[in-house]
Amino acid sequence: MDLKSLKGVGDKTLVKLNSLGIYSVADLVNYMPKSYLDMTKISTPEQMVEGEYSLLKVTIIKVYPKQYSKNKLCYIKCDSLSGELPITLIWFNMPYMEYNLECGEFLVWGIVRFENNKYSLINPNIASVDNKYKLKDVKPIYSLKGKVGEVTYRKILDNALENYTFDNLLPELFNMSELYKNIHFPKRIEDMENSQLKLAIYELVIQLLCYKSLRANVKCTSINFAYPQYVDYLLDYKLTDSQVQAIEDVIFDLYSGNLMNRFVLGDVGSGKTIVAHIIISMFCEQNLQNVLLAPTEILALQHYNNFEKVFGKLEFESALLTSSTSKAERDSIHEN
Repeated sequence: MDLKSLKGVGDKTLVKLNSLGIYSVADLVNYMPKSYLDMTKISTPEQMVEGEYSLLKVTIIKVYPKQYSKNKLCYIKCDSLSGELPITLIWFNMPYMEYNLECGEFLVWGIVRFENNKYSLINPNIASVDNKYKLKDVKPIYSLKGKVGEVTYRKILDNALENYTFDNLLPELFNMSELYKNIHFPKRIEDMENSQLKLAIYELVIQLLCYKSLRANVKCTSINFAYPQYVDYLLDYKLTDSQVQAIEDVIFDLYSGNLMNRFVLGDVGSGKTIVAHIIISMFCEQNLQNVLLAPTEILALQHYNNFEKVFGKLEFESALLTSSTSKAERDSIHEN
């Protein structure tokens, strides 16, 4: 199913969706909300968190005429109170708000900002306190980065969910259409949380089934490793029985000829990293190539330095490859 087949997706909107990393309907339905706002619960001033969405009942006490910033950007400003807490409401580039605002009680929701000891909401949504249309259910918050309007995005997403056929390898156990509907258009927080949990379980089950299938059907070259005796003189401490057992489990897997997918579990500081480094050194000793992946550049650098510090005496050939590596060095690493 093509993105442009959805209602509301023209050439310009398609470019904007692509800029968010959304290139297909599958990408769209899997572009998950970053947070949720329960539109059935009004926050108190004490519950506000800077940088997060809040739904507040405010009393607008003053509406200022249309003004312009130094860079000639139009904005409308209101003074309001939530309880006894002053909150400034500001709408940028929305001149029509000057005629839509008046003093009185309203419900507003948006991202809370705190600067110069003052609270403010920038471009908040606003509704009368008895508006039963907007203020219902649970509102998903997406990272749209100002590329696509929330209303437009939700209409496109709604059309996608109505027409998209989800891949489902376990249809008797999981209703994928219902799960995604509850994640993107939840009626209650509980529905959203349950559906997110079920989707996570589904993905984990499929992954495990794939691993089992691969292990059963795909054979690898058997590698005969012995426990690395050089570890005893390289390290200035003795490995624990659990660390030794983890290494021996890996040695057994590699010898078995089956695909290895092993998870090393331990508390912080229990010595998981050195287990990984020792296993890497075993490969290096037999002139076999291997890679250690890390989620951040800082952590990758730490792993690299620690490996070199312990195993540098063995003169294994190693390299650090990150997004900061120069093109020339990157090409050299790839070539080698």
